[in-house]
Amino acid sequence: MGEKGEAEKAEREMRAEGEGGQVRAPRELVCPRCGQRASYIERQVKGSQVYFLAVHYLGYDSSTKRKRVRKCYLGPKEYVNVEKLHGLGLAGLIDRARFKRYLREVVESTDFGLEELLELISDLARRVLEEADLLEPSEAERALPKAYVTRELLSKLYGKLYEKRLLARFSRP
Repeated sequence: MGEKGEAEKAEREMRAEGEGGQVRAPRELVCPRCGQRASYIERQVKGSQVYFLAVHYLGYDSSTKRKRVRKCYLGPKEYVNVEKLHGLGLAGLIDRARFKRYLREVVESTDFGLEELLELISDLARRVLEEADLLEPSEAERALPKAYVTRELLSKLYGKLYEKRLLARFSRP
């Protein structure tokens, strides 16, 4: 399943349509904007665009006999106008898979040279090492197969570069 499909699946799992554009939240929904617990996600449709807001229940106001809520804007489902300029597939905060998709799109749509790509890989590898220090044993167990594939790919890359260096050395007059 592609990144776009994963985002839509996560969105469906996180929400089940309710009355009036309200969407029920899982037991512990954390607002990506403020970090506080959200009661539910509100979905608003304006024209052809869909927008999301995290709704925080603040209690009941006995003087006005109404619920008090605070809403955090999470952005649109898709950024239509901005998207026309660059084609990254920008999405609102509700899409948790958006950064992976952005990174892939940037790498595929630019004319990075080998050294620039290796620099990017090194930066990502440093970040992965930092994250690995924070993993629980069960999370590390699940990450091992992907780490193995990555190791194999980097090993092949190293082999190709080393082979080219040797060829260059021995082919000189």
